[in-house]
Amino acid sequence: MLLVLSSFALLPLLASGYFYSAHDGRHSVFFVTMFDEAIRDGALWPRWAMHHNQGYGYPTFVIQAPLAFYVAEVFVLLGFGITNAVKIAWALGFLAGAWGMYALVRSWTLTLCHSA
Repeated sequence: MLLVLSSFALLPLLASGYFYSAHDGRHSVFFVTMFDEAIRDGALWPRWAMHHNQGYGYPTFVIQAPLAFYVAEVFVLLGFGITNAVKIAWALGFLAGAWGMYALVRSWTLTLCHSA
């Protein structure tokens, strides 16, 4: 049921042209590209993005939370491509958030029902 209800919000990811006009679509692809490059260079915990800051580099992965990059990187290494890997990571994050809210509300309602 949660997957069906979430699909309405996830469908725009499948539309052509939507992703790159999204507020963070291009940035996410660029960040995952830099993350993938650092992983392939042997850094298992990348900290420095070489092509940021007009080629001087920037500690992007110290400032940004790395979990989403690692999730996307798994799909890049499986051969999905950068853009599709970012879309899959976004979708998985959305579904994890939906499941988390469901679990939270369920625990609240069960607590209220037992305390009444």
